Amino acid sequence: MNKRVLITGMRGLIGGMPKEHLQQVEGYELTALNRRNVKWARTIQADISDIESIKPDFKGQDIVMVLAAYP
Repeated sequence: MNKRVLITGMRGLIGGMPKEHLQQVEGYELTALNRRNVKWARTIQADISDIESIKPDFKGQDIVMVLAAYP
């Protein structure tokens, strides 16, 4: 069974690093939580500054990596 991994800020420099590695390893299903679409992963478009609106997106995930920046 695949581990479901949600990564915030996947289009950024830091958020993109685990994506590069996990895409090459079997057993991970990646989801991006981003302000803009991520072509190479399922994307939930949202703003991390609105915590109440993104809470439901964490349900069903095995791992959440919060790597988005709030400028």
